Order: sequence, then structure tokens, then C-alpha cells
Amino acid sequence: MKHIVLFKFKRNENKKNLSKILTGTYEKLKNEFNVIKNYEFKLNCLENTDNMDIILFVDLGDDYILEDYIKHPAHQEFLKEFKAEGLVDKAVIDIQ
Repeated sequence: MKHIVLFKFKRNENKKNLSKILTGTYEKLKNEFNVIKNYEFKLNCLENTDNMDIILFVDLGDDYILEDYIKHPAHQEFLKEFKAEGLVDKAVIDIQ
């Protein structure tokens, strides 16, 4: 299963800081906590107010449970950090 999330921020945030938050959290979720199989994210390359700012792909594979990932304390802390950085909207889709 792949868990895909689009994030939108209220202002043009420091993309390096957002990348640092994502990388720090998801490296831990993958390597230390073994909650996800893999992840990848991309930053929007055009400054358009209608565009989302970040897309995150989380690969749960067949062995990981979405609820374990969603409720994991590191994931919850990540959401708090993104909200503090000005997160105003997100869209999620889960696919196989």
C-alpha cells in the first residue's frame, strides 16, 4: 500500500526546513522504528497559489499497517511540527 499526502502552507515557508523535518521524521520511521518500508517527497517547483507545496509518498509495503504508522508518536510529532510551520491543508489518498 502507498499512502500519498499533499501539503499546503499558508505562506512560502523555508523549504529547507520543511525538507529537514520530513527527512528527519521519515528516516526514523523507516530505519529506527520500522513502521514504514520507504518514503519519498517532492517540493512544488512553481510558485502558484493554487498549487500544493509538498507531495509525500509513503510505502507501507505488505507488512506494515497504516494505523500503526498514523498513530505512531513520531508521525504525530511530525504533524505538530508541520502545523507550527503554517500547514493549512492536506489531501490524502491510499492506493495499492
